[in-house]
Amino acid sequence: MFKYEDTNCGQAHSYFEKISISDKAKVVIPSLKNRSSITCYITILTLALFLIPNILSAMNQRTQDALEKALEESKKGDWRSAAKQYKAAVLYADNHVVKANALKKEAEAYLNAELYYKEFKCLRTLIESAPEQIDFRKTVEREYHIANLYYDGYRERPYTWMPWIKNDNHAIEIYKAVQKQSPFAEFIPQLLTRLGSLYLSGGNNKEAEETYKKIIEEHASSDSAKIAYLDLAHLYIGLAKRGDGDGYNTTEAKNILEEFIKKYPDAPERPWAKNSLKQTYEIGAERVLKLAKYYNNKGDTKVAKRYIRDILVNYPETKTVVEAEKLLNSIDMPLYANPASEETQQKGKKEISKYQIKSLPGITKENLIIPANSEKKWLRPIVKETLQQDKILKIEYENKI
Repeated sequence: MFKYEDTNCGQAHSYFEKISISDKAKVVIPSLKNRSSITCYITILTLALFLIPNILSAMNQRTQDALEKALEESKKGDWRSAAKQYKAAVLYADNHVVKANALKKEAEAYLNAELYYKEFKCLRTLIESAPEQIDFRKTVEREYHIANLYYDGYRERPYTWMPWIKNDNHAIEIYKAVQKQSPFAEFIPQLLTRLGSLYLSGGNNKEAEETYKKIIEEHASSDSAKIAYLDLAHLYIGLAKRGDGDGYNTTEAKNILEEFIKKYPDAPERPWAKNSLKQTYEIGAERVLKLAKYYNNKGDTKVAKRYIRDILVNYPETKTVVEAEKLLNSIDMPLYANPASEETQQKGKKEISKYQIKSLPGITKENLIIPANSEKKWLRPIVKETLQQDKILKIEYENKI
């Protein structure tokens, strides 16, 4: 016996009965108590058979009405309204071919209305859901052309009565979609160059670096590779000027420029590359000198000398060499003592007494006068009290005699 629950009719029915046909075969048939569930199934199936054709017919009618309205709006030249009707037809259509054709007409209406981003979204849907109904190559090329329009400054105006309102720049989004759809198209190197430029202008340095490296690695023989070398070197130099703690950006810029000079000996950008290469050496030398000064101020002259030696050996033609030699001479033969460390300065400070300190009262000094024609002999000033005391001493002395 097996329990069976009919969820469609909302009732819990009883059991199936096993009736023995023979010793080797058994058949399960519903009992009389389950005949009500069979009736329910038949009823639902009958309703479905009658309703589904009516629903499909209604959908087909709504699709036909939307297409007719779209055609009328197209004849009037109101392409925005026509695009809305074609969009409705795409929604109501129950046939794959009809849906794809309506979507193509919607994209065409947006093209005539100069709403190119909405056109792109229709084309992207066609490529993803109905590639067999379109010319794949021309569709992808049209997407690339729309991205180039955005790259050159086009912006979609969603409202005709408010022309000053413009949508955002969708060039990066469309370029990335086209690259994914057709990664081996002929225009991919140019697409990546423009994509890297957009990343660079937007401050997305990491994405720009990855894009330029992709061009150099995967499209080395294209004309875009030369542009990628120069833009990537410019990016690294700019980052190195802001601060290059571990020297990564300086090293990468130097490697990229050396590779460019070697690969393109006749390029008109060769002088710029050479000057930029010299600039990387200057930036690298300045970075090492800052490290040498830091450790010298800390009192670690051994490490400071090591960085100075790096400048003298690896950056001998830079302007920083002169300053590095001066620093080395001050370490070996210091004219002034090196700045003491913070601990030494703290120890050298006088402790402040917790008792109040007062100065002793001042004592007036007698003025010594040198009279004229005294052969520069000093005389004590004449004071009345002193003369009286001398008289008293004289009287005492005479009395003793």
